[in-house]
Amino acid sequence: MCGAGNNPITREGWCGRGTITPEMSFDNVIGQEWPKEALKRALKTGRLAHAILLHGPEGIGKRALALELAKAVNCTGSEADPCDTCRACRRISAGLFPDLKVLFPVPAGLSSEKETSLVQQITGDSYREIEFGRNVGIPIERVRDLQRYAAYHPYEGRRKVSIILEADQMRPEAANALLKTLEEPPHYLLLVLTARNPDALLPTILSRCQLLRLRSLTAAEIEEALIKREGLEPKKARLIARVSDGSLSKAQRLLGEDIDEYRDKAYEFLKIALQGDDLARVNFIEDITGPGQNRLVERLLNTLLLWMRDILLWQEGHQNEVVNFDRPDQIKEMAQAFNIRSIEETTKIIQNCLEMMSRNVNAQLILFWLVGRLQSTEV
Repeated sequence: MCGAGNNPITREGWCGRGTITPEMSFDNVIGQEWPKEALKRALKTGRLAHAILLHGPEGIGKRALALELAKAVNCTGSEADPCDTCRACRRISAGLFPDLKVLFPVPAGLSSEKETSLVQQITGDSYREIEFGRNVGIPIERVRDLQRYAAYHPYEGRRKVSIILEADQMRPEAANALLKTLEEPPHYLLLVLTARNPDALLPTILSRCQLLRLRSLTAAEIEEALIKREGLEPKKARLIARVSDGSLSKAQRLLGEDIDEYRDKAYEFLKIALQGDDLARVNFIEDITGPGQNRLVERLLNTLLLWMRDILLWQEGHQNEVVNFDRPDQIKEMAQAFNIRSIEETTKIIQNCLEMMSRNVNAQLILFWLVGRLQSTEV
């Protein structure tokens, strides 16, 4: 009889039967070639770690890679990669696989029906942003649920998998409870954690996980994904990809927003701040800082940062890298109003404005302060 504790776990089963682990492509994961290759090698050699931490910025594929890995160790329908058609793959995608448990930050008193709905959203579209709510975390009760779940052998699949999303939001008592499972994991259990800030996790948790860092996506990767997944026409996909900061989930959020409006407002603001009269400045600021318009002001400030980046790239001869590629005349015009030093100073000033917005400083006061600083900045 094979001893599970003495054999590396392969995709063929946790007792080591079958030495061939199929090559896998993780086609549902956009980019991230190095982490995917690392997991392929681990699966092929039967040396997949019992706990893996996928970390990096939001919207880059951490959840997607975790779910594909859950499929990979349980797929029964393909010799090449997770097939997405066998019972295990389909049930994982639907959030109904009995040997997959997903933990995530939850508000107090979340009903089981709402939790099930969230799990299905999480697994159904692995790049779509999920709103967990404010001031939430992963409580110790969820980790104890995980420990009870892990106490039993797989019911249907080859391995039990638990995915802990936003593990850096675990409450201290939950993190300490998880340590016991990490120190003495059942041989059939695979733990996959995701985090934006791994430094927020206990060092003892980090030391018991294999760490895989995921990078921000390139604009080209996001552009291709938007065309294929969302059916966008190439020009719009290219624009959204360039303003999404390497995050596909941010790009998806932008689909419902009027990017041209923000760009128009940002360009108009720069012109009025630098060349307009006091009345024009007052009218503009009062117009965009009415009740409930803080979101517009935040988008304006973020778009101003993109304009400053474009102006710098234009001055340094990298015109093909600008975000506002369809507005070369406006970039060229603004580039004549700034030098390198003033671009750097203005960028810092705008970043300070965003920081003040995060502290709920009055938006109108922030914009008037910004205008004053722009006028006093040497150009």
